[in-house]
Amino acid sequence: MVASLQSVVHTAPTESVMASLTMPLRWPETSAYLERVISRFGLNLQLQTVEWGELWPTVSQSAFTKKGAVVAEIGSTWLQSLVGMHALKPINKEDALTLGGEAAYVKAAWDSCHVRGNATLWSIPWSADVRVIYFWRDMLEAAGVNPQFAFDTHPHMMNTLEQLREAGYETPWVVETSRNNNPLENAASWLWKNGGCFVSQDGRRAAFTAEPALNGLMEYFSLLRYYPAEAGILNEGQANTWFAERKAAVTMSGPWLLNHLSKYQSQDMLDVVGIALPPGPSFVGGTHLAVMAHISPKVERQVMELCLFLGSENTQRELIPLMNVLPVRKSILRDPFYAQNPHLSVMVQALKHGKLMPNVPRWTIIEDRLMDAFAVISQDILQQGSSQISQTVDKRLKTVAARLNMVLSQ
Repeated sequence: MVASLQSVVHTAPTESVMASLTMPLRWPETSAYLERVISRFGLNLQLQTVEWGELWPTVSQSAFTKKGAVVAEIGSTWLQSLVGMHALKPINKEDALTLGGEAAYVKAAWDSCHVRGNATLWSIPWSADVRVIYFWRDMLEAAGVNPQFAFDTHPHMMNTLEQLREAGYETPWVVETSRNNNPLENAASWLWKNGGCFVSQDGRRAAFTAEPALNGLMEYFSLLRYYPAEAGILNEGQANTWFAERKAAVTMSGPWLLNHLSKYQSQDMLDVVGIALPPGPSFVGGTHLAVMAHISPKVERQVMELCLFLGSENTQRELIPLMNVLPVRKSILRDPFYAQNPHLSVMVQALKHGKLMPNVPRWTIIEDRLMDAFAVISQDILQQGSSQISQTVDKRLKTVAARLNMVLSQ
């Protein structure tokens, strides 16, 4: 097994690697940890951190130019595209066994490192995130709502938000409505709950306008009746701050909102925050560690050892809590830190029973078009009012589906 950080022996690099370990920008503690690891492995490898929105362009550019990133943290939904570009080195069976193999990981995380119909492991499971519902317990209590059943079905959730409004809470619901992947990942729970799909199994036809999917998405957008229309379009940080400042009673977000809340509220108030599963399966996302195909064979083994160390159980225990995401190893998720924490334990349930986005080659194109559509739909609803939600969702999504089908069928 890979050694702990403290026992890694510093060795001279076998070759000057003018390249990068490319990851999303996080807390300084995370970067400091990674810098120490790179140094101890004796690699002349720069740590490159970029904003999350710039990570896909940065990684895909490296794949095309064969420069820059030789190791990258990639979003789980990007794997199909990168494999299709012949941009990744597969992980061999011996290295997979070093990591513990399939049995060591949450199923969704392990599955997301494969492409459909192919047993090859293309990347190392690294971190996970889920979408869950956050709420202020005292607000629900004042509205006479039982948290146990407040969000377990869509009708119950609508009733909860209505009771909050009747109790005098002007903003029962707030979520991100800007052009980003979060609205899509939130809405997936409602689509899946109704038995819908985003795309056909072969990835060649949009499926989100079929009746089950469309009904689910209409339900999700119907929640905007309880959104602060005067706020206009909110990005993720703005929506999280509305909730953190107790200007909204309920929101939907990922694990990182817990850290955001701690900047605004005391520990006593954090104990008032409740977390619940959404009405349908939670979206399960996350990241992988991937070795780029253009890496020099002279340093490939050394870089792979670095990746095995970063993906090891000891490193996950030390590093993942600094990243405001979830670990993907079953053994760590059983630790009291996760299993007995009233907030994190719900996220662990979501991780174990949630769903991945479709594993199809052109998912990045589908995701991009849907992000556009969701932002426009939200803006239309906020401008026109809630009376036109069904017509707005139906019209916008059918237009997008028709255009997508021309691309996907080629």
